Amino acid sequence: MLKGKSVLFRRVSRFPLLRAIRAYWLVALWCCIGFVSQSLHAQELEVKFSFVKKPPRVGLIYAADGSSDQIKALDVDQKNKEFDSMVYVTTKDTSVNFKNSDDMDHNIYARPDGSWSGFDIGLISPGANQMSTVDFPAESFLRMRCKIHPKMRAYFAEIPNSVYQAFEFKKDGLKDVYIFKVPSDTVKVGLLFPSYDKLVLDIQSGSATAKLIKKGQEKGEVSVTRK
Repeated sequence: MLKGKSVLFRRVSRFPLLRAIRAYWLVALWCCIGFVSQSLHAQELEVKFSFVKKPPRVGLIYAADGSSDQIKALDVDQKNKEFDSMVYVTTKDTSVNFKNSDDMDHNIYARPDGSWSGFDIGLISPGANQMSTVDFPAESFLRMRCKIHPKMRAYFAEIPNSVYQAFEFKKDGLKDVYIFKVPSDTVKVGLLFPSYDKLVLDIQSGSATAKLIKKGQEKGEVSVTRK
């Protein structure tokens, strides 16, 4: 059999037209496989927010099932008395590299929350960095600060996997619409906001709607729909 295949390939190689046809069908097959694979592994969700008054500064939506991919490493940097991102996302055992690209000292920390004891990285000098694995509460959204510069702020979100999208809401943005891509086998999505109740929506039927609650008060509504 191996000899027969070898003879066939030698014959094809002698004829430019046959070679071109063979190459064309191989490319077409590869493109088709890629398209089908992408279709099977991704879908779009339309996420609509409606707030009663002032929206939260940030929020996050994530796939609550269907993916086990983890975030292995994350950089958190500071410059000009600002964090380089408003939202940092971790999964269990993510290694966080706290960097200081500023020309002054910083001290990153987060206050305790419920049974969680918080964390304090300590003083980080200009140009230095410190590796740490912070044990955040599961599916939490916590504010991070600097002890030296109290106006600095950002947020850490701990979620089950690496499929997520973070939002930064405008102060007057009472209504917002976003597109969120998730694996095709996702049937539940979670939503996190600072100081809000955590939400998990079942979208198996195609859509789901829920109230946004903060400290027992209704602050808005969210709807998630498969496109």
